[in-house]
Amino acid sequence: MVALVLAFVATIPSIICGHIALRQVELKKEKGRGLALAALWISYSVTVLVLIVTPIVFFYATRGA
Repeated sequence: MVALVLAFVATIPSIICGHIALRQVELKKEKGRGLALAALWISYSVTVLVLIVTPIVFFYATRGA
């Protein structure tokens, strides 16, 4: 659950928490695999989106108006 909330706020901690949760689900045979995977998908997607959009924004911001 923590990883899913962090996915929208802080991507690196959410990726770490998501991997920890996924491993814990596998080792302890607990429920929540889908939630952990959702958190990882969102976290990685947001990270990739930020890495793509940030240079574009800086490029247009520094071109001069």
